[in-house]
Amino acid sequence: MEDFATKLKKLTGRGSVWLERSVRDAEVGGSSPLAPTKFTVILEMKKRIRVFYRGNVQGVGFRFTAEHLAKSMDVSGWVQNLKDGKVEVIAQAEEAVLKEYLKKIHDHFSPYIKDFEIKWLEVDEYLQDFEIKF
Repeated sequence: MEDFATKLKKLTGRGSVWLERSVRDAEVGGSSPLAPTKFTVILEMKKRIRVFYRGNVQGVGFRFTAEHLAKSMDVSGWVQNLKDGKVEVIAQAEEAVLKEYLKKIHDHFSPYIKDFEIKWLEVDEYLQDFEIKF
């Protein structure tokens, strides 16, 4: 079983490093390992994830805390309890915000979370707010 930090590192995927290198390559007219990488302006694009949390995650305020955190961090999506005892979270925001949101959830509920699974989804341009689904 992977720990939280390992799973969170996987969130970066190809995104930011790939974009930084592409910007550098475009500036120097091709790919060159000797060309300096610029870390100036890199556009953060919204991303959307689905997270399934397993463990003793129902009946402990998980959904209400997830909603409160999301609204305070400008994360859109929803959270719901599933019949099999898991909690499902759909979250959409800039990558750095998503990572911080997941970290805060994990920090708050680590005694209750046994495992979690993160899946990438296509961005939903109509997803504007965060809610609890019942």
